[in-house]
Amino acid sequence: AHWYLEKKDWAEPIYHLIDASYMQYHAKKLPGDLIHEIYGKVLESSVTRLERYAACACAHFLTYGLRLKEREVYEFAALDFGNIFHKALEKYARRVEREGLEWTEVTKEQQEQFASESVDESIVDYSNTVIYSSARNAYIVPRMKRMMNRTVWAMTKQLRKGSFKPEGYEVSFGNGKIDRIDTCETEDQVYVKILDYKTGAKSFDMAAFYHGLQMQLVVYMEEAVRLEERKHPGKKIVPAGIFYYRMKDPIVGKELDEEKLEEAILKELRLDGIIRQEDAVIQRLDADFSGNSLVIPAGKTKSGYSKASKMLLPEEFDAVLTYAQKRRTDLQEAMYRGKAEALPYEMGTQNGCTYCPYRDICGFDEQIEGYEYRKLEKLPKEIVMEKIMAKLEEEKQTWE
Repeated sequence: AHWYLEKKDWAEPIYHLIDASYMQYHAKKLPGDLIHEIYGKVLESSVTRLERYAACACAHFLTYGLRLKEREVYEFAALDFGNIFHKALEKYARRVEREGLEWTEVTKEQQEQFASESVDESIVDYSNTVIYSSARNAYIVPRMKRMMNRTVWAMTKQLRKGSFKPEGYEVSFGNGKIDRIDTCETEDQVYVKILDYKTGAKSFDMAAFYHGLQMQLVVYMEEAVRLEERKHPGKKIVPAGIFYYRMKDPIVGKELDEEKLEEAILKELRLDGIIRQEDAVIQRLDADFSGNSLVIPAGKTKSGYSKASKMLLPEEFDAVLTYAQKRRTDLQEAMYRGKAEALPYEMGTQNGCTYCPYRDICGFDEQIEGYEYRKLEKLPKEIVMEKIMAKLEEEKQTWE
C-alpha cells in the first residue's frame, strides 16, 4: 500500500478510496429562506406531490424544488397510453351527452362507434406522431380501441346495476382533477361516488393511505363532497364510495355459457376501493346481488357481508376523510420545515426507490452509514382504523 501512495499517479485515487470507506450520510434541512424561494410562500400541493413527499423527501425536493426532469425519449410510453385513454373516456362521455343520452341508453353499436371515434380524436389531440412510427406502435391503436370498447361496455353494465348517474368528468379543483363523479339524488340526500381510472393493477391499500402514500381517492372525495354541498344547499351529502376503475382487456377462460363469460369479464373489471357500509348506499351501488358483487368489492353471506368486502362503517368512512385533511397538513408543514433527506419508505416488498428516477443522484446506498429505509408497518384495515380513530380523538382532546 505504501508503494502505491508513493507513486504520484496512484496516491490521489488511493486517498479518495480511503475517504470513501469512512463516508457517512448526514441528513440536512433546507435553509428557511431557500424553502420559500423554491416552494413559494403559499404551498399549493397536489395529491401526487404529497404522496411523493411521503415516499421520499429527497425525491420531492429534486422534483419540485430543483425541478429535475427525465430526458424525453421518442417513444410511446405507458404514460402516453394512459393519457390518451383518459382523454378518450372524457370524449366518449361528452359524446353521450351531446347525443342527449344516458350511459345506460347507449346501444352496443353506438358504444363501439363512439369508443372508436373517441380514441381517434384523442390521438390527434395528443399530437403523438410516434404512435404511427413503427408497426409495433401502430398495433397499439386497435388494441386501445378494443380496450376502450371493453371499458365503456363494463362501465355501462355497472351503472345499470345501480342508481348512480355520472355527473362530472375530469372535474378540476386546486391542483387536482377527478376523473368521474357519480351521484344519486333523493328528496333530502345526495350520494356521491368517485372513480379514478388506472391503466395498471393498482388497488386501494388502507395502510398506504395511513402513511400518506395513497391519499388520492380520499382527497378527491373530500373535494367532491364540497362541490356537491355547493350545488345542493340544504341537502345532506353522503360519501358513498371511492373507487379505482382498472382499464384493461381481461383474459378469461372460455365458457360455453355466454352469461358466465360475461360474469367472468365483469368480475375482472369490478371496481376496487372502499364502500360506505350502509344498506342504502350498497343498494344504490348494486341493487341486487347475492354472493360476490360484479360491481363493487363486496360480498354477501348468510350472516351479512363477507370479510373480504372492502367496507367502512359510516363513522369510520367520515373519520378517514377527516384524517386525510390532518395528514395533508402534517406533510405540508414538514415540507416547510425543510425536511428533504434521502430516507425513502419501505413497506412490505415495496419501497420509495423502486420506480424513482433519481437513484443515481441522491446516492442512496444502504451500505453507507446513515442511509436507511424508513420502515412502515403493513397494517390490516382494522388496525389502521384503530390508529386513525385514536389520533383523531387525541387531537380532539388537545383542542378541548
